[in-house]
Amino acid sequence: MPRLTPNAAADRSGQSRTTIIRAIAAGELAATKHGNRWAIAVEDLDLWTAQRPMTAGRSAEGRFQKGEAPEPAYMPLRGSESAADGQKGGLAPHARLEALEALCAALQAEVG
Repeated sequence: MPRLTPNAAADRSGQSRTTIIRAIAAGELAATKHGNRWAIAVEDLDLWTAQRPMTAGRSAEGRFQKGEAPEPAYMPLRGSESAADGQKGGLAPHARLEALEALCAALQAEVG
C-alpha cells in the first residue's frame, strides 16, 4: 500500500501541510508514525479528501490548483478610515472584524 508524507499528501489533496497535520491530530485522517515521520496511506487520504465539505472559493472540481488563488474580495473601510491612518498592516481591528462578519453573512446566505 503506497504511503505519503504530509507534504506529498498536501500536494495531492490541494490542502496545506498544516491542514494535513491538523486532520491527523484531530483523528480525521488516518496516519501512522514511524519514528518522527508520518505516513499516510493514499487510500485514506483520498477518502478523507472526498469526505471534506466544499467550502467557499473552491471550484466545482473541489480544490484550487497549485499557483491558483481566489480573487480577493473588495472590503471597503468604514466612514473616513483608511489604511494610511497610521494602521500597520491595513485595516483597524474593528474594521477587520466588520469585514469578516460581512464575509460570514455572505457565506451563510450562499449556503442557506
